[in-house]
Order: sequence, then structure tokens, then C-alpha cells
Amino acid sequence: GNSDGNGGNSDGNGGNSDGNGGNSDGNGGNSDGNGGNSDGNGGNSDGNGGNSDGNGGNSDGNGGNSDGNGGNSDGNGGNSDGNGGNSDGNGGNSDGNGGNSDGNGGNSDGNGGNSDGNGGNSDGNGGNSDGNGGNSDGNGGNSDGNGNGGNSDGNGGNSDGNGGNSDGNGGNSDGNGGNSDGNGGNSDGNGGNSDGNGGNSDGNGGNSDGNGGNSDGNGGNSDGNGGNSDGNGGNSDGNGGNSDGNGGNSDGNGGNSDGNGGNGGNSDGNGGNSDGNGGNSDGNGGNSDGNGGNSDGHGGNFDGNGGNFDGNGGNSDGNGGNSDG
Repeated sequence: GNSDGNGGNSDGNGGNSDGNGGNSDGNGGNSDGNGGNSDGNGGNSDGNGGNSDGNGGNSDGNGGNSDGNGGNSDGNGGNSDGNGGNSDGNGGNSDGNGGNSDGNGGNSDGNGGNSDGNGGNSDGNGGNSDGNGGNSDGNGGNSDGNGNGGNSDGNGGNSDGNGGNSDGNGGNSDGNGGNSDGNGGNSDGNGGNSDGNGGNSDGNGGNSDGNGGNSDGNGGNSDGNGGNSDGNGGNSDGNGGNSDGNGGNSDGNGGNSDGNGGNGGNSDGNGGNSDGNGGNSDGNGGNSDGNGGNSDGHGGNFDGNGGNFDGNGGNSDGNGGNSDG
């Protein structure tokens, strides 16, 4: 069922639901928690059957101190989707946590919920998701952490894609505020043909870190691509994700990163490291720019090992009063 909790201190909890049968959908209830201190918790749902969808409830937490937690969902069957609930946390101190989801079956998708955390001190955490099956996609939730001068963290969900043909995509995340961290999700793609793509992340604020997700692509033909990241602020670090590509034909590409300091700020831009190992493999280090009062720009390291391989180190520019490139 759906439930709303309104008052000084109120909890709104959506009902739990299981759908079991030949073709079955399990949908958790939606819930809103509004008040001084309120929690909104979406229902949990499991969908089990021939073709089944499991969808976690959506939840909003609005108040002085409020948590919004999306429901968890598992989709298990021949063709099954598991979708975590979306959640928004809005208030003085608020957390928005997307639901976790597992998709297991012949062709299955696991999608973590999206979450926004808005307030003085707010965390936005994208849901984690695993996609396991013949052809499976695992997609981590996206998350934004926005604090008006406050401290905010935006963390993209982690995702694993395991199967015959599988993609693992880490969530994207933005961290905006006084002191903010934006961390892209980590992802592993393992299977016959698999791609592992780390999430992109931007960190914007007084002191901000932008860290691209790490990714491993392992299989017959596999690509591992580290996330891109920008760090912009007074003191900011932009670090590209690390990536490993291992398989018959594999590419390992380190993420690109820009570190841009404020007026006189200190900034580091570090390109991701990448390893490409296989029959035909490319290992390319990320590019990095470091611009500011005192700035360091370091190109990524690379290893290229295989029958035929190309190994290319990243380019780096260091511009500022005192700069190392």
C-alpha cells in the first residue's frame, strides 16, 4: 500500500509486496514522510516467475531532518527486471538513498534507484545494482548532493554486470556545495563480451574533489573505461578513474581529469591509470589539466601487454604560478 506520514515526528512506510507466478510483477508501496523529523521508506518487492518485474517503492523525506529511502527489489526469472526505488531527501540535514536492486535470470537488468540530497548537510547516494544472467546490464543509480553553502556528498551507485554479454555502468554523481565530494560509481563487466564503465563525477565548491569511478572489463572482448572527473573550487582535486581491460581483444582507457583552482587556489589534475592485457590490447593513460595558483598536472600511467598492443601515456598540462606538468 501507499502511506503518508505527516506531523512533528512522522514515519511513512510503504507496504511490501511479492509477485510470484508465470508472469508476475511485484510493486512496493510509495511513501512520503513530511514533518519535523520524518522518514519516508518505500516498500520492498520481489518479482519471481517466468517474466517478472520487481519494482521498489518511491519515497520522499521532507522536513528538518529527513531521510528518503527507496525500496529494494529483486527480479528473478526468465526475463526479469529489478528496479530500486527513487528517493529525495530535502531538509536541514537530509539523506536521499536510492534502492538496491538485483536482476537475475536469462535476460535481466538491475537498475539502482536515483537519489537527490538537498539541504544544509546532505548526502545523495545512488542505489547499487547487480545484473546476472545470459545477457545482463547492471546500472548504478545517479545521485546529486546539493548543499546551500553546506557540505554535500554525491555518490554514484556501484554496479556489476556478469553474464554472457554484460555491461556494468557506475552511476554519475555531482557534489555541489561549500565542501563537496563527487564520486563516480565503480563498475565491473565480466562475461563473454563485457564493458565496464566507471561513473563520471563533478565536484564543485569551496573545497571539492571529483573522482571518476574505477572499472574492470574482463571477458572475450572487453573494454574498461575509467570515469571522467572535474574538480573546481578553491582547493580542488580532479582524479580520473583507473581501468583494466583484460580479454581476447581488450581496451583499457584511463579517465580524463581537470583540476581547476579558484583565484590562487591549489589544484591537482591526475589522469587515470589503465592496463590493457590480451591478444590485441590498447592501454591508454588519461589526459589531465591542472590550472590554478599552484597546480600539478600528471598524465596517467599505462601498461600494454599482449600479442599486438599499443601503450600510450597521458598528456598533461600544468599552468599557474607554481606548476608542474
